[in-house]
Amino acid sequence: MHANHGWLEEKQSAYLYRIVAENEISAHTKQLFNQLAHEAEKQAKLWEKEAKKAGCPVTGQYHPSTRVRLISVLIRIFGARRIKPILAAVKIRGLSVYSQKPLGHPVHTNVEDIGASHRGTGNSGGLRAAVFGVNDGLVSIACLVLGSRFVGWRFFHGIWRIHFHAVSTRNV
Repeated sequence: MHANHGWLEEKQSAYLYRIVAENEISAHTKQLFNQLAHEAEKQAKLWEKEAKKAGCPVTGQYHPSTRVRLISVLIRIFGARRIKPILAAVKIRGLSVYSQKPLGHPVHTNVEDIGASHRGTGNSGGLRAAVFGVNDGLVSIACLVLGSRFVGWRFFHGIWRIHFHAVSTRNV
């Protein structure tokens, strides 16, 4: 079952890589995604061999799921750059080509520089995390306030009656 899942994932990736390549303007990016599609197909063949060895061979051809077809429509309408987070969620590689940084990787001159370009702020998703964190906090506080307002009103009203009753009986 694991090999069949691997085959399906690679076929899905190859399909989406081809869609991205078809809709790319840049020849360099088009070539990149065509190469990724080719490599994903090679990986799918390896998974197919593994499935055959495990006794559960892959049957039939790949047919994209509704989710994958929807993503391909979004690529055609908006382009891969605009739906980069969606493509990242389905584990599409090569998306760094859409970042603001220049293409290519700098050549390092000493050992200390290796990996230094990958540290820092970059496209780490910090803004996204901050927005979701604030949203989560606001929703939590709203739930607490509304919960105490609607559920706690009877409780506090009951305490007030007990307190009022205790105070009024002492004065008698």
